[in-house]
Amino acid sequence: MLKNLILADLKFEYKEQNLLLEKFSIENKYKYIGFNLNSKKKSKARNYLINLFKRLNLSLTYHLNDIHELNYSRLQWQKITYSWLFRFICNYYDRYLLLKKIHKKVVVSEAVTKNFNPTPKDYSNFIDLSYSKNWNYFIILEILKNLNKNNFKLKKIKKKIINTKLISYLPQKENNFKNKAQNILSKFKNDNLFIQGIGVQKVDLIKLYLKLGFIPFKINEFEKYNYSIPKNKKKRRGLNKFKTTNEFEVILAKNILKHIPYSYYENFKELLDVSKNLNYSPKNIFTGQLHINSDLFKIWISTPEMNNKNLFIMSHGGNEFTNKSMELINELVISKKLLSIYQKKNKKTINCSRTYLTNLNFKNKKKNIILIDIERPIYNDFRIGPSSAQIVKSFNQNLNLINLIKKNKLIFKKFLLIPYKNEGYDSFKFYKKKINSSRIIKPKTALSFINRNSISICKYPFTIYLQSLLVCPTILFISGDWEFNNYFKKNKKNLEKNNMLFYDEKKLYKHLELIQANPLKWWNSEKILKIRKEILKNVPKKNSVNDIANQMKKLINV
Repeated sequence: MLKNLILADLKFEYKEQNLLLEKFSIENKYKYIGFNLNSKKKSKARNYLINLFKRLNLSLTYHLNDIHELNYSRLQWQKITYSWLFRFICNYYDRYLLLKKIHKKVVVSEAVTKNFNPTPKDYSNFIDLSYSKNWNYFIILEILKNLNKNNFKLKKIKKKIINTKLISYLPQKENNFKNKAQNILSKFKNDNLFIQGIGVQKVDLIKLYLKLGFIPFKINEFEKYNYSIPKNKKKRRGLNKFKTTNEFEVILAKNILKHIPYSYYENFKELLDVSKNLNYSPKNIFTGQLHINSDLFKIWISTPEMNNKNLFIMSHGGNEFTNKSMELINELVISKKLLSIYQKKNKKTINCSRTYLTNLNFKNKKKNIILIDIERPIYNDFRIGPSSAQIVKSFNQNLNLINLIKKNKLIFKKFLLIPYKNEGYDSFKFYKKKINSSRIIKPKTALSFINRNSISICKYPFTIYLQSLLVCPTILFISGDWEFNNYFKKNKKNLEKNNMLFYDEKKLYKHLELIQANPLKWWNSEKILKIRKEILKNVPKKNSVNDIANQMKKLINV
């Protein structure tokens, strides 16, 4: 009997003998075909995708200029499309490689997909789609049908694949109060400086503006602009001017146009008009998120009127210890300066105060031992760190550690687990089902608990790990390769040797038993202080609103 290939963990796909394309569900017991690339192979794949992006960006520049009757440069279109395009081709390439791994004959249930619309409204909607089972089923089937392989037996079924969240395609109700407030504040907008989406709390943002001598001002449309997608798409054929070099690129070029967001195609002119009607072109712009998440902002900064303006990007997360992320690669190209990050020998980066390190407080009266879980999508991609398939190991690590901790009443009384939303995993329900414990909490952010920790156990080496290191005794507990940079690798052995980094839950538990009564005694010991000083030597010690304001003043000559 041929095995049944599960593309996206949909109920109708399951038969008697099942083979999963990826380990989509942490509870699944079926055999799966996920692949674990080592650092060298992952780096090679990522370099290929970077090169592919550059070639695609050139072809899309010709195509989109032709569609919209513009003469935008490659850089202008890169500012607009990069976040979507790079992430899309990473997902598409991953699914292609997985299908190419299958050599035995398998059966695939082919549902009716003609009523499914794979086109996202904008970048944010694309992220939602990419976490959904229906979208992943659609693109995997799309790739499979174009493969030059005869070992896939398609079995047509009557089940229909449709869009499940149509509300995201509809315009939202306007907030009249916010609009009135913005209209009043817009009279005070400054032609020298615009700040929005830099990752600080509202109170700190107001303080920052006042320190700089400006009236607080924001453009609400950058965070939520209401528009509806057209009922009929423009005709989207293949990307004809793109020169393909392999089978994957042939399949990608044939299908990519149907996946381009409406915001870059049918709705582009509307968004372009909105950006022009803002009638605002400040000399200096500071952001940490809008250049990724807001298509309207990206279109605005790409207009000819904004070409000679200064875009300062403030790093929105702690990438101190890993190699360049896909966002960082783009930020180094499109920004005047990239702030709040250390990059040796890179003239574009400025190692200054971090906005995400404001309001961190060290308090002696702390009691919680908190395990901060990992954030990862259900479906694999080529971002920094372990693949989604490997994340199953991380969940099992946590369960094993918690079961050990439950045997020790003193530790368990202090213990809390913070599961992330995990970009598709409902890990909160998963842990509740497995552990059935009140020690699992669901806060808005892990940061809200850091100042109350006696010990932080972090499952990944990004922002929350860096924040914890500056506030309380912190342990890194990981399950796979996070592609650490050379700087962190130099300290990795010392971290392991001195119990600041663990791969094994049993060894971690033994260490917790030793330090739980007085964690600060261990944390402030001479050896640990020396290691802490070394790994944090490139992180500014001063990260207040005052420090950020002073650094901004220097950059804009105020």
